Amino acid sequence: MESIWFDTMIDELKAFITLCIIESCVKKDTLQAYWYTQKSTQTPLFPSVMSFKQYKLQCKFLHFIDSAELDVSDRLVKVRCPTDYFNNKFQTLYTPKQDTATDGSLMKLHGRLSFIHFNPNKRAHFGIKYYKIYEPSSDYCTQFRIYNGQKVEDQRLPAHEAI
Repeated sequence: MESIWFDTMIDELKAFITLCIIESCVKKDTLQAYWYTQKSTQTPLFPSVMSFKQYKLQCKFLHFIDSAELDVSDRLVKVRCPTDYFNNKFQTLYTPKQDTATDGSLMKLHGRLSFIHFNPNKRAHFGIKYYKIYEPSSDYCTQFRIYNGQKVEDQRLPAHEAI
């Protein structure tokens, strides 16, 4: 695939993020499967919003922080800005009406990270472990934290309670 830089408009970025969110709801075997055109397996929204090539370029070039400002002590520095933003929005937009619960999950990953987690009991054996606080009745997530393998601040609490 050719790597060509192009300016991205805000509408294209919003469309890209929307497709990423929809991917989590509509499960396909491969990323390219979202752009298949066969009637039996097609997801017509994806090719109508942007081409697969454009999507892959967005994935490749999307950055949330300037590389010159990297804090090497923070393993999540490249995604800290969007995770903090979403955690803030989740808490300000909705107040849970019932008790909340915590849940630890594994997000499948085919990449290289220093804190990749292995769990032979999960369908996706390798991935990024994260914890979320959510309202069970609505399944609304009020806060989440990516487990990066580093020790939590309060040693008396397990990782899933130290959110």
